[in-house]
Amino acid sequence: MGRSPHISRFQQESKEDYDIVENAMKITNTWHFRDKYINQLSGGEQQRVVIARALAQDTDIILLDEPISHLDIHHQIEILDTIKSLSKKVTIIAVLHDLNLAAQYSDYLILVNKGSIAFQGTPEEVLIEENIKKVYDINMCMIKNPVTGKPYIIPIGSV
Repeated sequence: MGRSPHISRFQQESKEDYDIVENAMKITNTWHFRDKYINQLSGGEQQRVVIARALAQDTDIILLDEPISHLDIHHQIEILDTIKSLSKKVTIIAVLHDLNLAAQYSDYLILVNKGSIAFQGTPEEVLIEENIKKVYDINMCMIKNPVTGKPYIIPIGSV
């Protein structure tokens, strides 16, 4: 399905199309699902297949809405590592609700509040205590991730 934009109505997939799809599936660690129907896969597995489909479109910009939802932590990190490596070749725009993972994997953040842009910039510029309190109305402890140096939010409770 990821190659649909490149194939005319009555045209068959080419060897190149199959190679592109195989590569996308190997990048997302879904190649072993190639002979299964989508409804035979778990929600997380389906999510990884959807990301492979987006990669197979071979475009300059990839839009991802919650690409790590329904994934366990291993697969979240695997997908985010993959997306980060792809971001050197294509522009990736992703919606993430986990601010700590967004800080770790993003070069630029847009923090949205009630449908409008509240703050934007680097993770260090956006993820500061006053911004998080304003948007989420929570008490938290802000620290630097000791490994990445990126902002890290430890929620304490609602205000």
